[in-house]
Amino acid sequence: PPNGTSNVNTGLPSFAWEGSPFADTYDFQLATSPAFGNSIVDEGTFLPETEFDVNVVLEETTLYYWRVRARNLCGDSDWLPPFAFHTETLACNEFNSIDVPLGIPALGTPTRESELSIAAGGTINDVNVVNLTGYHDGVKDIAMRVISPEGTVVTLFSGICGNTAPFDLGLDDESPLVLTCPPTDGQPHQPQGSLSDFDGESTAGVWTLQVQVIDDFGAGGLVESWGLEFCASFDPKNPVLVNNETLLVQPG
Repeated sequence: PPNGTSNVNTGLPSFAWEGSPFADTYDFQLATSPAFGNSIVDEGTFLPETEFDVNVVLEETTLYYWRVRARNLCGDSDWLPPFAFHTETLACNEFNSIDVPLGIPALGTPTRESELSIAAGGTINDVNVVNLTGYHDGVKDIAMRVISPEGTVVTLFSGICGNTAPFDLGLDDESPLVLTCPPTDGQPHQPQGSLSDFDGESTAGVWTLQVQVIDDFGAGGLVESWGLEFCASFDPKNPVLVNNETLLVQPG
């Protein structure tokens, strides 16, 4: 990774550097301290090429340092000044909408929307719908979708469960539970669409829960609560390596 890079993936990164016309081979070191020594996590010696593939999975949320030196028949060069990079910072956080309750009219086939604004920016690895509660005269008569700030649309469910009125559930691609009726156990279930469609997008922006009445039979209803749980890699500030040298002063 280039010097000062943040949010580096932890899965076996590759390193490359500019070669020297006087070098026969190279040594490489990767460490968690700029002093190297006992903090070295991987290294290579007598490398014939100007690249090295790390053989260990790096830790999340960790600052790493790497350096190289050249070798030839005359000896070894000094180590070049180290480069620094920071691995991805993964965190799971839950956000609940305050744009509730959301009324679902009884007349016609309207579409209603509730918003959830997320200020924190991160790259999504996983997203789940949490605390989705409310009621409709017939859950089978509505469709619910989540829309990301980038415009990606995922259907949570549509036309399920006959004349069941209340709903209280979560949605999670990794849940072992399929959608069951009545949807009132408060547990996460697999959505009809795929929430993984949001993977790689940013968490930041306005997320929307869209409720569409697909059959005008019934007496309307209400979304009482909903939220999103994001597991995402958040960008720390780019690392800067500071070299503090001792200032020697003549006694006087």
